[in-house]
Amino acid sequence: MKTSDGKVTIKNEVTGKVTIKDIKLDWTQESSRDSLAVFCSEKKRGYYNMYTGEIAVPAQYRRAWVFAEGVAAVQKNGMIGFIDHKGNTVIDFQFPYHGNPLSEFVFSDGHCVVADTLGKCGVIDKKGNWLIKPEYDIEKPVVDECDSGNSEQIKKDMKLHEAIEKVLREASTALTFTEIAILINRQGLYARKDGKPVPASQISASVKNYPLLFDIDRSVSPIKISISNDNKL
Repeated sequence: MKTSDGKVTIKNEVTGKVTIKDIKLDWTQESSRDSLAVFCSEKKRGYYNMYTGEIAVPAQYRRAWVFAEGVAAVQKNGMIGFIDHKGNTVIDFQFPYHGNPLSEFVFSDGHCVVADTLGKCGVIDKKGNWLIKPEYDIEKPVVDECDSGNSEQIKKDMKLHEAIEKVLREASTALTFTEIAILINRQGLYARKDGKPVPASQISASVKNYPLLFDIDRSVSPIKISISNDNKL
């Protein structure tokens, strides 16, 4: 229920309990992967439970991103950190903000892409440890000045196995299917016909189609992929 002065009151339709009363609600953003949604009230952001209507984390952050896998990124004192459902800090505030939209800073299979103070991106785990060191550009792939095409043409021309090979050579280390997918999507190296991000399952299928190009290490969990010894430069 919204009053004439713009304030909102939310009532749980099942219990009849008023869970949020007289709060000025600027906007909300739900998560398809969690019960908590972001809300903005008077330029501060917090989280409320989409099912009960109760505020889980009061509005206190300059910026906040959607929850996934039980954690969400928030900005405090200019830096990005991660909190849990109770607002406890689980990854310290150490990552800079680079204009990232709400769709970013989202964990998938225990991995998340973040950037360091130099603007280079890498992949961290849920403890904040670097799984892939921050050595990659945040922006779209760099196009050589002599190339008359553009990044969209590069994506159309590059096959998926070529994108996988490029990522592995740049990383100079074995990577999981998920890590490869994250880097390919983040750098925009390959475009699916439906416009959706490349999933780890598609990386797996492509790698298996090129046994002479890639080595699969099944002795570790999760499985890791590297360039075949016969194809290393």
